[in-house]
Amino acid sequence: MPLTAYVLIAIYESGLDVDNGTRSDLVQCLLSPSKRTKIDPYALALKAYALVLAEYPGAEEVVQELLRMATDLGLILFWKLEEAVGSHHARTVETAGYALLAMVALNPKKYAGEAKKIVQFVDTVVALQALALYEQVFYEGSLDVVVTVTATAEDFAHAFKVTEANKLLQQRETLRVFPTSVSYTVEGRGCVVIQTVLRYNVPEAIPSNAFSLRINATNNAKKCALKHMEICSAYLLPDGASNMVGIEIRFVSGFAPPRDELERVVRENGEVLKRYEFKGNRLTFYASEFVTGKEFCVDFDVVREVEVKDAKPGIVNVYDYYEPEVAVNKEFEFPPTEGC
Repeated sequence: MPLTAYVLIAIYESGLDVDNGTRSDLVQCLLSPSKRTKIDPYALALKAYALVLAEYPGAEEVVQELLRMATDLGLILFWKLEEAVGSHHARTVETAGYALLAMVALNPKKYAGEAKKIVQFVDTVVALQALALYEQVFYEGSLDVVVTVTATAEDFAHAFKVTEANKLLQQRETLRVFPTSVSYTVEGRGCVVIQTVLRYNVPEAIPSNAFSLRINATNNAKKCALKHMEICSAYLLPDGASNMVGIEIRFVSGFAPPRDELERVVRENGEVLKRYEFKGNRLTFYASEFVTGKEFCVDFDVVREVEVKDAKPGIVNVYDYYEPEVAVNKEFEFPPTEGC
């Protein structure tokens, strides 16, 4: 269902010329019973916004259902996601973003109170779109805000002033001493976005239990430069089916697959694979979904284009397209060959 909602939203937001029959079919697909035993707030928020854009008469009932699932802390309104469908902050924030878009597009006056509470919680790309629409509908005059940032380390303090003159510019300061505690004080009139970015190295990501992954990388007995790969993965969670899945392969240095091989893989697996992307040494197949417990495999030839000494291993990463942190990955190498 989320993919259908994404498509319908894209059609209306882009103004794409799509016939009414196709639009109606997409709406009916959204209204059909879900394969999942329980719909999660993220999918419901997508559904609500899509139906509002489509001007479906029952869209408000979906918005009301979404509000019944929300957590209201007085000044803040947000949605908690179950661990099985992802509880990561980014997806939680996107849920709030789509909910805000749905409410403002449906009836801004009726949902003004709820919208104001959601605005306190959003910070992703989808949420920025929601904030822009909110600001357009609930505009209260010229922007004039001062954001004062303080950090305990080195007694850091800096004031950011945001006005109509510089509102499209990003202002940034660097914190150089860690650990530290950061706090913000906001004064003035208007709506601004505050973001803290912390960059660090992680030795190895903890694999998700949502997917299995096995890789078989073999040589060709007759052609030294020709290799073969088989990659198999399955969705393991009990909710019936995954979201859209990405199968990403970063090849061993010097190796690449022939284009006709990639076309063949997509053609032969058309019911599951929708397309592929190949840039640099990175190949990604996009699968519409994986069914729980059913292993899906792709296999293709790989050719050594350049001989590289001390080549680094390749990596296969299988991940949830809408929640990339739900992923499993493994390294691979081709077996050594004799006489080549």
